[in-house]
Amino acid sequence: MPISTATFGPKWDAIAFRHRRRFRRSREISPGWLATAPNLPDTAFTAHRRLVNIHPFNDGNGRTARLLMNLILIRGGYPPVAVRPEDRLEYIRGLQQEKAGQGAEGFNALLYKRLDATLEEYLSALQEAQTPEGKPR
Repeated sequence: MPISTATFGPKWDAIAFRHRRRFRRSREISPGWLATAPNLPDTAFTAHRRLVNIHPFNDGNGRTARLLMNLILIRGGYPPVAVRPEDRLEYIRGLQQEKAGQGAEGFNALLYKRLDATLEEYLSALQEAQTPEGKPR
């Protein structure tokens, strides 16, 4: 005797539909897309947003997305970007706005601001490492 999903167990049709949607969204961040996209900050930030939107894991989606973003940045010759605790609210708000269809401008602005600050830190460290004659120690 077959078991009816109406009276017992999960709604299998709803589960299958949800996974089909997730699979369609996962193609947005396919290895083919990443292989052909330039290693630029825009690509890194887009990959981050796409992975967070797919939400493939129960936990760690943001951390994984930031790792992917930083991998793309490093491959492009950029430093990794850290989202500081004081940036967390703006970071989450930017992701929520993009998911709500309000654009990624706020999210990208935050990450460009953090990238710029990191580059400034790198340049400052480089200048400190040089002697007054402009030669490395």
